Amino acid sequence: MSAPHFKISARDVPDLEACVRRMQHEARRLSGRYPALAGLHFELEASAAQFAARIDLRFPQHQLIVNAAAPSAERAISQAAAAAARELLRLEARDRSIAAFPVQAKAA
Repeated sequence: MSAPHFKISARDVPDLEACVRRMQHEARRLSGRYPALAGLHFELEASAAQFAARIDLRFPQHQLIVNAAAPSAERAISQAAAAAARELLRLEARDRSIAAFPVQAKAA
């Protein structure tokens, strides 16, 4: 399977470089676990006293979108990544084809 398309974007975020590195790390971690992942868009935006993070995960037959908001950029990124991991586990339970190591029947 080919590597997924990553898109990382951030708006009005202090310490942009560190935030982008963290989002890239989380994107690589998720894509390593789910090789069927075709695309991942990770967004981070600051507004007033909150940071909002959004992850859009695209598979050939599925799309998952998770959101998180927190008072710090680091926390919003962490919460969004954790929410994505939880939702991916739920999806994996329904569709094993997205898993890194799909269960295969053994020949007798």
